[in-house]
Amino acid sequence: MRRAMVPAMPRLTPAWIAARERLHARLDAIQPIRDASQFAYIRGPEERFSEQAVARMWREANTDGVPGALPARSHVYVHVPFCKSICTFCNYERLRASSPGLLADWEARLLRSLRTIAPSVQGLTFYSLYLGGGTPSVLPAPMLDRVLTALGRELNFDPRAGRHIELDPAVVSRARLEVLARHGFRQVSFGIQSLDPAINRAHNRGAQGPDTVTGCFDQLAELKIDQVSCDFLLGLAGTTPAQMISEITAVLAARSALSIDIFTVVPTQGYVRAHFGDDDAAFWAHLARFEAEVLPRLADLGRSHGYALSEATGHCFKLKRVRRRGDPPELRGHSYTQLTSEQQRPLHLLGLGLSARSQIFGRAAFRYQDPLPDDPDRRAWYQGQRMNPERQIRTYLIHQLRDRGTVDRARFVAIFGLDVTASIPEALAAWDAAGLVTVTPERITLAAQSMPDRARALMWLVPIRDLEWEVGRVLCLDLSADGQARLLAGLPAGTALAGRWIAQGMEAGSLVLQAGGHRVRMRLAPPLENGDPLRVVVEDVPPADAGLRRELATAARRLRGLLRRWHGVPRGGRDA
Repeated sequence: MRRAMVPAMPRLTPAWIAARERLHARLDAIQPIRDASQFAYIRGPEERFSEQAVARMWREANTDGVPGALPARSHVYVHVPFCKSICTFCNYERLRASSPGLLADWEARLLRSLRTIAPSVQGLTFYSLYLGGGTPSVLPAPMLDRVLTALGRELNFDPRAGRHIELDPAVVSRARLEVLARHGFRQVSFGIQSLDPAINRAHNRGAQGPDTVTGCFDQLAELKIDQVSCDFLLGLAGTTPAQMISEITAVLAARSALSIDIFTVVPTQGYVRAHFGDDDAAFWAHLARFEAEVLPRLADLGRSHGYALSEATGHCFKLKRVRRRGDPPELRGHSYTQLTSEQQRPLHLLGLGLSARSQIFGRAAFRYQDPLPDDPDRRAWYQGQRMNPERQIRTYLIHQLRDRGTVDRARFVAIFGLDVTASIPEALAAWDAAGLVTVTPERITLAAQSMPDRARALMWLVPIRDLEWEVGRVLCLDLSADGQARLLAGLPAGTALAGRWIAQGMEAGSLVLQAGGHRVRMRLAPPLENGDPLRVVVEDVPPADAGLRRELATAARRLRGLLRRWHGVPRGGRDA
């Protein structure tokens, strides 16, 4: 790293780095790390928001503006959590096979939520609408028409707003496509994944083959839905690099797609278990062949068929058709991962439908949840967190660095009002010590890494306490403020722990100890090895007095002993 390019960084001691790396390793051991995006959403304990509370937050954003150097733009995402069948590689846990009853319940809840929130966003203009899933094309044509009509009636869309929907070629119908055309949709994407019917059957996608895909392209063209993209998956079990090159070439040669996205499989634990004998190394070795043999050929392959490689993020490679005279103008839209794009300004995202993510920039981020079974009013609720600047920045950086490996410093300042190097000093210092980062006046860039190694590097962006909370969550430990208070309920205020140190009770999720005029906070942290009890972490600098420091160490040991006596070893340890 060129030190002149960055402000002074904290000095990370070997002991501090080693302790943090043990925490990283603990999380990796109990919840194997496969994709860095999970770290964008590790933000500590989540809150539950009622729909009325969410409407109030939207009203505040509408009237008070949004923090940041650039104005925010607003977008709408509608999530349809249903498919005709669930693909074995799918990493969206909340998807369900569709049925008429489930679809009707989904529509009723979505329209009710829309009516509740719409009055709070009347002052906002929405610049795009995106229907994703799941597979929105499972919606019957009349239901799709009702939902799109309600969205247009309740929300203020810019006249040029993009409208984008994800389709499944196997359930596309003329009636559904005619509804989309009437509502102004020209942007469509659908997954091919593989043209081989046997591969698709093996992944629970049905017998989708070349004829299914060609028929989908033909129907879209007839209705002048002309901004069509499709995607392939590299690394599916049973496929080979040569096969995937042949299949991608066939779609490029037809020139029916505006763009083709080639993704690498992000494996779930279930996928590795089902297709690779629960052997992570076998999967990564399989994927490495595609990365070595297919990805380097994409640029030349596209060029030979009139496409250019317009994006290469390490996870997604986009081949975009070179424009020709007479082509219709392209529409500007958005994807569900807008924050990964350097071209996107700060934004609000209104999410509707089970598990849809919403963002009120600088204020909150939450997911839509269906009503609880015991709720007589049958109202949706939302789960998430208030967004402070650190959380907003981390969400942006993890997606940027996962997909692009680099961050434009001027763009970052325009969005967040400070330089990126000032916002992540500890992570920069750790990457610098590992020889992973280059900093120039224009950008910071991480060295090329495999997907798992990049994810481990980006773990440095997550605050220690949030990582501890995530380890605790996986071990079924509640380390929220209320959870820590319950774990320490047997320690009343005024208890002498050791020497002069007396427990004073809980404060903002930490135990306060006092010895005369000295005051320190302690928190409970998850064990770093199976069979160990909860850890006790001193959050403040201990007093200089050597006697008080010894007594504080004794107090911490006594507290660990009490916790083990009261609660035993956390679930997941050898002694549990």
